Amino acid sequence: MLLMTMAVSCGPTGERHHETAAPVAEKHHHELIMHGDTRIDPYYWLNDRDNPAVIAYIEEENRYLDAMMKHTMDMQGALFEEMKARIRQDDQSAPFFRNGYFYYTRFEEGTEYPIYCRRPGSM
Repeated sequence: MLLMTMAVSCGPTGERHHETAAPVAEKHHHELIMHGDTRIDPYYWLNDRDNPAVIAYIEEENRYLDAMMKHTMDMQGALFEEMKARIRQDDQSAPFFRNGYFYYTRFEEGTEYPIYCRRPGSM
């Protein structure tokens, strides 16, 4: 945890970034009552994805992240490409049989999401 804090708050030569202040979410009193227990969640308002204030706050957090991590952009790109090169692009899971069908997932080269497949009878 300490290493991550240092990486986020320091530049490549170890200097601290003071030009951008971290955003702080507003606290709104909200009580959640379940099974007789009451829990106070001051950040519950952040659950509302359609609220313009939530969207503005998340955009502010993203700008802060970009500013703090700007000096690592080249390294992030290199790490992403290295990880991607180590993963087989056309991978497939082992099929399993259920109710007369074989089920499996597969990836096609250049896509990011699995394709869920089922095949009747045999493989």
